Amino acid sequence: MTSILGLFRRTPSAPKAQAPSVVALPPPEVAPGPPPPAPDLPAASPLEAPLALACAGRHVLLAWDDATEVPALLLAGAEAGAASIHAFSPERPEDTDGLLARAAIRRGTPELAGEILARSAAALDPTAPPKDAHTNARRPWWMRGKLEVADIRERLGPVDLVCTGESLARLDGDPIRRLAALRGTGATRLLLRTETVVADEALAEAGFGEDTLWHAGELDPARAAALDEALTRQGVALDQFRAVPGRLTRETARAASLAHPVWWFMGPGALGRLLADAGWRMTSHREEAGWTLAAASA
Repeated sequence: MTSILGLFRRTPSAPKAQAPSVVALPPPEVAPGPPPPAPDLPAASPLEAPLALACAGRHVLLAWDDATEVPALLLAGAEAGAASIHAFSPERPEDTDGLLARAAIRRGTPELAGEILARSAAALDPTAPPKDAHTNARRPWWMRGKLEVADIRERLGPVDLVCTGESLARLDGDPIRRLAALRGTGATRLLLRTETVVADEALAEAGFGEDTLWHAGELDPARAAALDEALTRQGVALDQFRAVPGRLTRETARAASLAHPVWWFMGPGALGRLLADAGWRMTSHREEAGWTLAAASA
């Protein structure tokens, strides 16, 4: 007789299969996105290339107050081997040393700005030295003062090349006097950029040619309209013609909130005549998009 215990004897079971180990997979690769947009950098000044070609070994003066162009051009001249290079204007923008440092960072030459600032930080000496200063007196890199003073050469020190981007066309005054003041620095070479008018056939019918010089205060409505139409065809739009369709005066310009209107409408030939009257001889010029870039010698 079989024991009842034998009926309930447990047979050994097969070993349970182990769960497969889980292997962590690397996350899927994500394609790189587009690079961040480059910061908007100021366009190079049209004066930079001719300045770099002309300034090696020369003492250079930048004679206007543009807060963007002047620091960049000063660095370009220093890079090109100018014997010395300074800026000069009646008033200076705020934080000129900071403007120079930031321009150098954009150009990839922060060390050069550091050297210039260490030699002549503008913030420490805002005006040109007095007339009895030694020729090699310490001068700030951006000097402040007027060109139309009798002792300007002593105040500035040696100047071989003067460069200006201040448009003669927007000068509320005598352009010959301005050009003569630039000559008074002692410079024998000049680089300038100014707005000029291309005399096309329609404008010639109104009496404007390459050698013409018209002042805004002498314009009648017909001449103003002819200039407006010609400049518009050339891609230049001046609000002053819509605000004051005729003779422009300081009073009408202020009433129309025109901060910097064009006072002088000149052809390239007229620019050459103005230079000659101020003691300069135009040696070359290039016209583009309503502007003339000119070089002159004394």
